[in-house]
Amino acid sequence: MSTTEDVVPMVPKVPSSLTNAVIGPLLIGSYVNCIAWGLVLGQMWTYYTRFSHERGWIRNLVIFIFCIDCLAICDECATLYLYSVTHWNDPAYLSVQGPTYTVYVVTQCLGVASMHAFLIARYQILSKKLYITIPLAAVASLAFIGQILLMWSINVFKNLEDRPKLTTYAYLYLASAAAADVLVAIALSFELVRVKSTFRRTRSIVRRLLVSAITTGSVTATIAILALTTFIARPSTNLAVGFGFCIGRMCSLTVMLNLNMRKPEGQSRVSNQVNVTTENTIPLDSGFNFTQGRNDGIPAAEHNIVHVDNKDARDGDSYDGRYDSKGSSTII
Repeated sequence: MSTTEDVVPMVPKVPSSLTNAVIGPLLIGSYVNCIAWGLVLGQMWTYYTRFSHERGWIRNLVIFIFCIDCLAICDECATLYLYSVTHWNDPAYLSVQGPTYTVYVVTQCLGVASMHAFLIARYQILSKKLYITIPLAAVASLAFIGQILLMWSINVFKNLEDRPKLTTYAYLYLASAAAADVLVAIALSFELVRVKSTFRRTRSIVRRLLVSAITTGSVTATIAILALTTFIARPSTNLAVGFGFCIGRMCSLTVMLNLNMRKPEGQSRVSNQVNVTTENTIPLDSGFNFTQGRNDGIPAAEHNIVHVDNKDARDGDSYDGRYDSKGSSTII
């Protein structure tokens, strides 16, 4: 016969609906995010093996992205540990947004801003159209401001039941981020479509860049739209945060995929002379840049010999390097 001493005190059970709404999306989002992080690490390994001697702002950007992603992964692991171990079955903790949410928003903000800065700078180098670059930068800046305001509001309204008060800032950030992704993809695609070349390799590069611009822009924009939709529909859950976990890694993956589309350093030293046309051309030693050409009546079939400096070819930096040229063509 049992006695009162044998009775184990019952711990208040948290409703399964609450754990599913709070922990479930975070768990699924962390799984997908870890897979994306593995892809990013693979692309970073490829980058450092193929472009080990690259210097300048691109290399610093890759290091910055790596540090931000490491911090984000650690923060997500800490968030799950606090929810599922330290404060397990604690309804009071499950109903608030802990300090790890602030780190999550900061890392996501820096990751999205890094991708936008990279793609917009790339577009400016490709097109030299400042009147388009400025509006693109303005939309990206609006997304950055929206995320700063969202971070502030999370610290002010910490309870999940206060999530509807964050709708304005979440809409400003996610809608602006999605718009910036789509607009940059359209701008890059428009410039690449205008490229004309008789070289099969150049046409292949153009096709790959078009696919990259459309795919990466649509993927990040789709995730942002899904996060916004779920936040508006279910603000008191972490469904939007589950999608948000993946945004930062997809931005990093976008940057790394674009960087690794260039030719390896060793392949750019095959020859010191490259034949290019005076029309819009992608240099054969680069996966990115092309010249706008000069519309001054020079026949499209005319060719010039461009002498590529060995130092520039050795550096292989097609974003901020300038090739010395002779003739009417300009290689960027």
